[in-house]
Amino acid sequence: MVILSEGNSKIFEIDNDLFEEVKNYLKNLTKEKSKTFSYIDESGDKIIVVGDDEYVVPASDDVKAILSAKKDDFLDEDEVKRLLDV
Repeated sequence: MVILSEGNSKIFEIDNDLFEEVKNYLKNLTKEKSKTFSYIDESGDKIIVVGDDEYVVPASDDVKAILSAKKDDFLDEDEVKRLLDV
């Protein structure tokens, strides 16, 4: 069901149980047609899907936080694994 249409963009309401299935269908369709699609995930981030790849478009608050962060605020992969005991 289309719940909002603005220009060429349309927003659909999809049951959570069907979401992965619909997303996989759209991925296959976009690969076949050489197109992209996007969706808003559960945390409110916009995700752009290009083939099998998904890219997070950072919100302005995310960009501000990243720009104001110091190098010590970030962890590399090895540090994360050590903290998670993986």
